[in-house]
Amino acid sequence: MNKTSKSTQKLLIISFILFVIVGIAVLVFGWYYIMGLSKQVNMTLSEAKNIEHESELLSNLNLSYSHVSDQKDLVLESMPDSKNISSFLATVENLATQNGVEIESNKIGETATKAKSISDSQLYQTTNAKGGYYELRIDYVVVGNYIDITGFIKDITSLRRVVSVEGLSFYTNIADVAPGVDSVTAEIATIIYIKK
Repeated sequence: MNKTSKSTQKLLIISFILFVIVGIAVLVFGWYYIMGLSKQVNMTLSEAKNIEHESELLSNLNLSYSHVSDQKDLVLESMPDSKNISSFLATVENLATQNGVEIESNKIGETATKAKSISDSQLYQTTNAKGGYYELRIDYVVVGNYIDITGFIKDITSLRRVVSVEGLSFYTNIADVAPGVDSVTAEIATIIYIKK
């Protein structure tokens, strides 16, 4: 072999070796680049799943807040402020009429009255202060038959406003009624709650 052919051969071998080394380097660096992109894609997908999960949690939290807000309104309606005492007394008067019961008298706190309202100064003198609310005792003396009076009490306790029936006494009205007529007097002790 001649000298040029040997040097060409060496040059070809060196070129081939360089080509293999460059190819291996490209493959190695390309592999690391692709793996880096793959990790980045996986991290992006994971972040997207986390964002979707957080969005779902936020949506649930928004629904919970809406539910709590509705419940708050219901609680405020069930324990209104002092301005709604008159409306409560009027509601009870209407329930008595609807049930065929006559309210002979009511006693708000310590004051016996037939009034349908009470002033704030009278109100706070007759309430018991508790944590975040006041208790106001209202006693009723009603006349009717047993069924009508029990319907009246059921309707009072079914109001949205929180009302506790603390005591109940029945007395038969024998002298005032005709034979066969069921007439009783009932004393009903209730407590309503007023927010501070």
